[in-house]
Amino acid sequence: MKKLLALIIALMLLCSLFISTVYAATKDKLDIRELEEYGQPHYYLGAPIETPPNVEDATVSENEYSISYEFKMGDDNVVIESGIGYYDNGSAHIYMAYDEQNVYFAVEVEDKNYIKGSDGVSFNISFRDSGIGYDAITRMCFDIYQHAEAEEDDISTFVTRCRYLVKNEKGEWVTIPTVEGMEYITDISGQYNEDTQTYTFELEMYLKPILRFWENENEVNDLRMYLFPLIWMQGESAEGSGEIVRQGLMWNYYPIKAGKLKNALLADYSYSPPWLPSIVHFCEDPKYTTPEETTVATTTVADVITTEATSEVVATTAATNAAKGCGATVLGASIVPILAAAIVCVKTKKKDD
Repeated sequence: MKKLLALIIALMLLCSLFISTVYAATKDKLDIRELEEYGQPHYYLGAPIETPPNVEDATVSENEYSISYEFKMGDDNVVIESGIGYYDNGSAHIYMAYDEQNVYFAVEVEDKNYIKGSDGVSFNISFRDSGIGYDAITRMCFDIYQHAEAEEDDISTFVTRCRYLVKNEKGEWVTIPTVEGMEYITDISGQYNEDTQTYTFELEMYLKPILRFWENENEVNDLRMYLFPLIWMQGESAEGSGEIVRQGLMWNYYPIKAGKLKNALLADYSYSPPWLPSIVHFCEDPKYTTPEETTVATTTVADVITTEATSEVVATTAATNAAKGCGATVLGASIVPILAAAIVCVKTKKKDD
């Protein structure tokens, strides 16, 4: 009996050592796209839309986009970059959808004093597929606002530009000249509604050249887009003054402050970005698409080592340990056959005794 106990203890120690070794070997650096536990917003676009939004009417209709979300001053994921004067902007709504060829955006911004040619939005996006710390601030910045000379009923004359703010894997800025935003934007419209004091912009972007720039060869349903829009707040320096100034910028990102996350990023990359971008998934939310976890009956040792039970253990491990993202793979299930073999050894020894 003592020999049996010693064998069991030895096997348990061996399994613990194996698990520790596997964990140490597979632990990766923090992925900047997988920090939801720290407050990073994640949005899931679902399936490609069958009917594209009408991005030429400068109006967001019901059910036209797959998802939408709101941000405003005072939210955890909003930072106000000060300018001059007071703020007369309210909330902003972002709308998104996609199909196999394009990604669609719309924005609705409450603005009591809309300045045509100045008030607008910047969509900061990236499809880089590495997840390193420097990627948090690496992006294409699409600055979009109506042309100051656009006539009152003109909803299609815009100023657009694409600024490349790119860091390489060493953390060095890469100089790339600014281009016209219409290099990537295939359609656009926008207008201000005096009654609701809201301006609306809609646009369509062709995915292929954007993905080509980021060297992203993933299938569409495996894409993860970094997103952090900002609202250009222009208006009077004081209510009724008539002096037009830049009132500030309303950034939509999750700020990284001193603490656990910043320390972890410094340990992984010797660099901590000032913010986390939101992550947009071109697929369903895995919380609702992952099969429900199964429970393994363990009434006897013999039950555990049957083929059926072993399959259930693997399935449970897959559901529990699946990586974030919609095209995830499962690692580390190889411990199951080792445990099964260990139990077989114990059963054999017991029979011999």
